[in-house]
Amino acid sequence: YLTNIARYGYNASWLYIDWFNYIAPSVSKDLANPGYARRRDDLRKCVEYFARFGIRMYLHVNMMRMAVGHRFFLKHPSSRGATLWNSDTYCLCSSSKLVQSIQTRAARTLFHDVPGLAGVNLIVGGECFAHCYTRPFRRTPEGTDCPRCAKRKPQRVIADYVNALARGVFEGNADANTNLWQYSAFVWGNQRAQAQLIRNLDKRVTVLET
Repeated sequence: YLTNIARYGYNASWLYIDWFNYIAPSVSKDLANPGYARRRDDLRKCVEYFARFGIRMYLHVNMMRMAVGHRFFLKHPSSRGATLWNSDTYCLCSSSKLVQSIQTRAARTLFHDVPGLAGVNLIVGGECFAHCYTRPFRRTPEGTDCPRCAKRKPQRVIADYVNALARGVFEGNADANTNLWQYSAFVWGNQRAQAQLIRNLDKRVTVLET
């Protein structure tokens, strides 16, 4: 199968992942899921195997929703962001400096530990790379029920959050890419807002369009 897709000229693929599975405990014990070392080693093997066919491996990053009583929220209450999909699960606050710092350090550590990774793919619309404007259950006139992010425009909130993770990717591996896709971004902004998001991004971030 890999030989065939390489023969047809494809040079990359991706893994759909729960980002919390790839946050090292040294970065955040309260966010990291058990088994990081095993998954890191498996990822290295996967990247090395695909490379034999000339195919690079990306991570399609998903930020899973978290219960209100999650240990990270209990220790850092101000890090809790908007409701996500329903009334009792939340995302991490996109405007939290602590959360942004963790995203940077998590990406830097992973891309240092797995040097062959090609980069990350981030959907910033209504799913996947969850932020405080993704799918708030209680959608306020501002567009989110996160008290911090509601004071800021979504295009600025999302750009800062993406830039935080992208900074870690680039610091971990200067040759890696951060690909942003605004698929389903109509849930939080019109075309003008999405254009402003692009202008607010780190210039090294690649924007995907359809």
